[in-house]
Amino acid sequence: MQGTSDRMNEASDGSQSTKAEPISLEPWDIAEKLLPIANGQRVSVEFASDAQFQAWIVAQGIPVDDAGIPDWSFDDRCGVIIYALSCGVSLHFAEADEAAQEGA
Repeated sequence: MQGTSDRMNEASDGSQSTKAEPISLEPWDIAEKLLPIANGQRVSVEFASDAQFQAWIVAQGIPVDDAGIPDWSFDDRCGVIIYALSCGVSLHFAEADEAAQEGA
């Protein structure tokens, strides 16, 4: 049984990294992002109410607790946005909507 204690390399050859690329958004950049809300109005991520932010999260298709999160701290808001972007979720902010309308 020669070679049975040798390290095998199948795992390193066959496995692929599933680690997402880090997104380099700073909190002050996220704070200024505008969320579209009812009646065509916009509110910044920083100043959106918990209900407004929760509604935006649901509209973006980001899975969260079915009962909602009653208190969205700013750190939590930044975290969920960065996590979603790092997972490849395409988030729609009001700025993107405005640019599309101006270009039309």
